[in-house]
Amino acid sequence: HAFLGPPLATGSVVYAVSEHDRELCLTAFDAATGRVLWQQPIADAERSLIEDRGRGSRACTPVAIGDLI
Repeated sequence: HAFLGPPLATGSVVYAVSEHDRELCLTAFDAATGRVLWQQPIADAERSLIEDRGRGSRACTPVAIGDLI
């Protein structure tokens, strides 16, 4: 897994966008333990990060607006 930008901490949950095998996911972690609470696929990349190095230099940071991530 590769994290694609800085995480978002909101109280007891930390959210991060990650990629594994060209699948991009939003993942929620328990802030105290680091345990994965849930993971939601959000997109499939055409090429892997190894094949598309430029994509790895752009950050994907989750944003919270009210109760929405």
